[in-house]
Amino acid sequence: MFRAKKILLLLFFILLNFNLKADNTSMETEVLKAVNTGVKATEDFLTKVPTYYIYEYDKTILHYAVELDKYEVVQLLVSKNIELNRQGGVFYQTALQDAIFYEHFRIARLLINSGTNLNIQNIDGETALHIAARNAYSDMINLLIQNGASKNIFNLNAQTPYDLVPNFSTSNTKELQKLLRPDSISNDSENRRISNSAFPLDTLGYGQATFTLDQMNFDTMPKRGQTSSRSKSIDVIIVDEDTEAANSKIGDVLKSN
Repeated sequence: MFRAKKILLLLFFILLNFNLKADNTSMETEVLKAVNTGVKATEDFLTKVPTYYIYEYDKTILHYAVELDKYEVVQLLVSKNIELNRQGGVFYQTALQDAIFYEHFRIARLLINSGTNLNIQNIDGETALHIAARNAYSDMINLLIQNGASKNIFNLNAQTPYDLVPNFSTSNTKELQKLLRPDSISNDSENRRISNSAFPLDTLGYGQATFTLDQMNFDTMPKRGQTSSRSKSIDVIIVDEDTEAANSKIGDVLKSN
């Protein structure tokens, strides 16, 4: 008898899960149809389903509007105070990150001007500025920085947007790297503790900083020709963009070509 009840209960949950998936698929089909049709259809859809409804992969209706490049629909959703910073999709991104990823720059500008948080990180730890830098979208990089996007955030590979600038154009690369160079940590010497972390030295601004390290792994970028070894204490002086001088208590030397 007990076993029969367990089987019935299991079947109930399987059926419930199937129905939920069917409902999600149905809702996704409806929202896609409404958004793709335009503003009027989207307004009608929103009389039945709230803007905060969560679809497959945690996406909102705003994510779909961005993916389909529906600028007027995005305008409508913004006017209805939809949550701009909600993350969703395979890469767990904001609508702004999706807009830049899909090269829908008109929508990206609208979302930036509407107050989207520019420094939210996706599943790879990347911000909107990382995405723009990786693809060398100069205008978008400028706009993000002008609106306060941080140049100092590291992704999961310990890279700032500066590190992701492609090298396909020497002049453009240098211009973007100059624009994206992380802000100086400090104009004066200061102590910082980092344990088991990767820290690209070229993210330091000009000046001097003293680091107390615990088995720190230096993330040297081969393309910049840097070499380094691990140290417990090291003073780093950034002389210019091509030269780094270092003085460690145990004699480590860092070089940059």
